[in-house]
Amino acid sequence: MKNFWDGYPVIRRDLQHIQEIILDNVGQGEGELSQVIREYVGRGGKMLRPAFVLLAAYMKEPAGGRLVQSPAASVTGSRVSGRAIPDKIYRIAAAIEMLHMATLIHDDILDDASIRRGRQTLHRQIGPKAAVLIGDLLFSRCFSLVADCATMESARRLAGSVSHICAGEIKQAQRINPAALSERFYLHRVAEKTALLFLLSFHVGAHENGVNGSRLQVLRRVGYNVGMGFQIIDDLLDFTGSEQDLGKPVAGDLRQGVFTLPVIAALRRNGTELRELLEGDLADEKRREQAVTLIRQYGGFDYARDRAHVYTNRALRAIGKLPAGDVRDAIIDVTSRLLTRSS
Repeated sequence: MKNFWDGYPVIRRDLQHIQEIILDNVGQGEGELSQVIREYVGRGGKMLRPAFVLLAAYMKEPAGGRLVQSPAASVTGSRVSGRAIPDKIYRIAAAIEMLHMATLIHDDILDDASIRRGRQTLHRQIGPKAAVLIGDLLFSRCFSLVADCATMESARRLAGSVSHICAGEIKQAQRINPAALSERFYLHRVAEKTALLFLLSFHVGAHENGVNGSRLQVLRRVGYNVGMGFQIIDDLLDFTGSEQDLGKPVAGDLRQGVFTLPVIAALRRNGTELRELLEGDLADEKRREQAVTLIRQYGGFDYARDRAHVYTNRALRAIGKLPAGDVRDAIIDVTSRLLTRSS
């Protein structure tokens, strides 16, 4: 979780419990692969998706949008007492995080990525076959938890989200002629790959804890727009961040032939010179550096940042319709920080 949730001790403690649930489901045993899984789960990340499940659940009335935890709340093994939301919410949040982890493992295999979150990727560590099996295990345990805890509607929505994620990954894996790139195609891919899972996180957290009606629809809009802005910033940071902050090589998307919004925007302003570079071998460092220079020079970075602002502002306007309280304040704060993050 790094330090992202340090200002929210209730959420941080909840996320630690979610990590315990994940380990209970996939990290048991004394074998080498079980140890690898435990280490991988411990890498954490921001755990945004399960946190959004929790925040949406905390919107239940009559709590009035407040983060509530009894001073006597305690954790004993996998049991939690004194919490303001039911245990099934934590288990569903764990399922969402396991789904996300599985997609990361499979993404890294497809991209043959070497670094993730500053460490060696799983398939480089244990081999692609074993990594695929761990990803499959995470998928299966995700659906098992959802089947045990969630309503049929939430299970169907999760299955639909997996289909959309896979469709987005298939589109990203296809080599696209730079001349055929469009912002519309890119945004549709982002919606499938990222935004719909953010939307689902808000939806299931709220719905499974009895938050429905207009408040549920607002939370869905928040999730979608936060997800769109998040991925655009993520794609921008792939160019502008440092390898130390990102935990992976800079311009990795470009190296893989994946053309994101900064590239699309720059092509609109200077199609010929940049297109010629993109049509060549982008594994060549010099060619790649020249391309990055042109993308920056022709406003690709500024345009992507502006578009991320648009989605973030849409999310903030929607959040403003939620009841006042520290849950709403937390969602506002997190949404704003995601826009200005460096990793």
